[in-house]
Amino acid sequence: MEKEYDEAAFRPAIAADAATGVMTSYNLVNGRPSTVNPDLNDVVRKWTDQSLLNVTDAFAPGNLVTPQQYYPSVTEGDAAALKAGVDSFTDNDADPGPTTAAVNSALQQGLLKVSDVDKAVSDILSVRVRLGEFDPGGGRYGSIDASVVNSPAHQRLARKAAAEGTVLLKNNGALP
Repeated sequence: MEKEYDEAAFRPAIAADAATGVMTSYNLVNGRPSTVNPDLNDVVRKWTDQSLLNVTDAFAPGNLVTPQQYYPSVTEGDAAALKAGVDSFTDNDADPGPTTAAVNSALQQGLLKVSDVDKAVSDILSVRVRLGEFDPGGGRYGSIDASVVNSPAHQRLARKAAAEGTVLLKNNGALP
């Protein structure tokens, strides 16, 4: 992760327990795909005492093989992502088959240990329990329905956040 860009944006939300994890991006950071950035474990998880649920952006795991050509196979790419701190893969639409096969292959080849998979499963379940997903009625969030999502109050808050987050750059000829 880039200290002055990514960390500055995400650390406050994680540290305040206002977010339950991060989503990796498609881009490379210092030549490495974000999907396999070890900062997911080594830095981000230290910002809180809570379990985090780190996820990939859609189809990002497959990008590790093509077009990024960072790993020669999905098995190696998925193993590296899991070891870097990804808990949940978003790839292949709703078909978990390729990811499951890749993780099983990585286990058979010794690229992953069962404890690596157990850690990711523990992170996922810990966050789901903390959010009340398994509680009767959905826990403290179960009463929130779709009408709240785009409510006038939330629209005002989103507009205020966007206005306060706007940065005006002075162009000294460096920008187009």
